[in-house]
Amino acid sequence: IQHCRWLTLDLSGLKFIGTAGFSALHRINVVCSGAGVRWTMAPSPAVSRLLRICDPDGVLPVTEPGPSAQPR
Repeated sequence: IQHCRWLTLDLSGLKFIGTAGFSALHRINVVCSGAGVRWTMAPSPAVSRLLRICDPDGVLPVTEPGPSAQPR
């Protein structure tokens, strides 16, 4: 992550994600923030569902999937 300025995490293919996955996403957010790296994720319907429950304020950055994914 030292040489990275932007990270896009493509989760669009996931069929299931549990609370441990949310913890991992939160950890990615903390590490990227500390390193000055901007990041976003392209969620699947399962990830979107988890985020509605675990991140109702929309703290984690989300974008639409695709080759030029940008945060919304």
